[in-house]
Amino acid sequence: MTPADPGGSGVAGREGEPLLRVERLVKHYALRRGKKVLTAVNDVSFALWPGETLALVGESGSGKTTIGRCVLRTIPITAGDIWFDGRNLTRLSARELRPLRVGIQAVFQDPLDSLNPRMRVGAIVEEPLLEHFRLTSNERSEQVAQALERVGMAPDLLHAFPARLTPSQQQRVAIARSIVCRPKLMVLDEPTSSLDPLTRSEILELLTDVQRETGISYLLISHDLVSVRHIAHRIAVMYLGEIVEQGAIDTVYETPSFPYTRALLELAPSIERRMAGQEPEVQLTGEIPSPIDLPPGCYLASRCPFVLDECNDRHPDLEPLDPSHHSRCLRETGWLPPIAPGT
Repeated sequence: MTPADPGGSGVAGREGEPLLRVERLVKHYALRRGKKVLTAVNDVSFALWPGETLALVGESGSGKTTIGRCVLRTIPITAGDIWFDGRNLTRLSARELRPLRVGIQAVFQDPLDSLNPRMRVGAIVEEPLLEHFRLTSNERSEQVAQALERVGMAPDLLHAFPARLTPSQQQRVAIARSIVCRPKLMVLDEPTSSLDPLTRSEILELLTDVQRETGISYLLISHDLVSVRHIAHRIAVMYLGEIVEQGAIDTVYETPSFPYTRALLELAPSIERRMAGQEPEVQLTGEIPSPIDLPPGCYLASRCPFVLDECNDRHPDLEPLDPSHHSRCLRETGWLPPIAPGT
């Protein structure tokens, strides 16, 4: 049994246990000089249920990619716990982790960088099967063919090298390599950011179809709020290593509580806003505090247009506005101006 749901999970009324539960995760990087540390992730908790997509969003340096790497166990954590499928990954040795890794796969930002340039497509997709399963050559070939067919890759590309492929095909191969083992969780780290808009739409539709057919869960890491709304069920907004707002995707997009969330949404492309010449209503000014020397109060206080005196002195907790919507704002919430349609 896993511990009780940590505060701020943003989910209520779910049946059964979550597939992934991150509890009070902290990741520090020690600096070469002195005793100070860089805080990349600061006391982050969330849960992810089977068959759903949780998006971690925020600007570069917000800590979202670090969380993904911690979940994948590719970097050590400073504190906290990561539960996957009923097992505490942070308490397992490398040997004990190995059989569980097949259940957690990843797709990265630049598909060409993640594919071995010296291996052909078929061998790339087959590699996880060789690593994790005892199958005959015919069984592996059949599963590779099924995975490539599922992502829309033509059979004649089985023997192609990655450099011969288009960016769309390269990312499809990366997805095929991840789904060939039938994982329960996939960490998607900016999977469409290097693609053109048309290809981005195709890959998002593919990921949605795969989830619908297999029940896989996605931890989606992205700064693209337009793409996120098309694929995610819930969203967690990150700023300086912590979650500042979390909730159902439509709730957060339509009624954002934390000013940083609203500012991000204001910057998202919107045909309606562009046509109307509408300017952002919530703009942040000033410099982002250093993650090496974080302020005692709200980390957004020096940039926030709605700052209160107490914001500079008291660091806010992630508090519930309702059972499925949490915010870290100290002021009375719910009065930010409504977002224009189409955002």
